[in-house]
Amino acid sequence: MGALKAFARWSAGVGVALALASFAPPRAGAELVRMEAIGSVSLGAGSKGGATARQQALEAGIREAIGRVGEELATQAGATAGPLDVRTALAPEWKRFAVAYRILEDRGEREPLLETNPGAQREYVVVVEVEVDRARVRAQLVEAGIVARTGQAAGRRGLRIRFDGVDSYPLWTKIRTSLAARGGAIEPREFS
Repeated sequence: MGALKAFARWSAGVGVALALASFAPPRAGAELVRMEAIGSVSLGAGSKGGATARQQALEAGIREAIGRVGEELATQAGATAGPLDVRTALAPEWKRFAVAYRILEDRGEREPLLETNPGAQREYVVVVEVEVDRARVRAQLVEAGIVARTGQAAGRRGLRIRFDGVDSYPLWTKIRTSLAARGGAIEPREFS
C-alpha cells in the first residue's frame, strides 16, 4: 500500500509539473496584463462533472481572457477583423500566451445561465485571473495579418514634427519615404 501512495504522490507531482510547463515563462521585458474572466462548460445528460468539468471550465476562462486581450489589441490597432477572426488566430495554442493563472472562484455545477447549447442541462463555472503576455498576443496577431506590423507600439501617441525649409516636392517625398521605411505613418497637416 505504501508503494501505491508513493506512486500517487509522484504522479500528482508530475501532473503539476506538466501543467506548469505548458504555460510559457515570461520573457525579459514582457508586457504582462492581468485579466479576470469567467470560464464555463456545458454539461449534458451523460456528462460527468467533477475535476474534468472544472479543468474544461478553467481552460475556457483562460481562452476568454486571452481572447479579450487579442480583441482589445486589434481594436486599438484599427483592425477590421471580427472577434471570431482574432480568437481563431490565437488558437489552438492558447496557453502559450498565459504566463500564470489562478482560480478566484469555483462556482461549481449549476443550472445553465452562461451556456447556450441546446443540450446543456447543467454548467460548470469558474472565475479565473490570468496573466497574459500582450507582446506575444500582438506578435501572433501580426503574424496572422490581423494587426499591421508597425514601428509604433500600441498605446503610443503620434509624434508631431515640423520640417522647416522643405521647399520642393521631391524633398518631401524623400522625407516621407524615409520615415515610412522605419514604420512611421505620415499625415501632412500644412504646407507653407
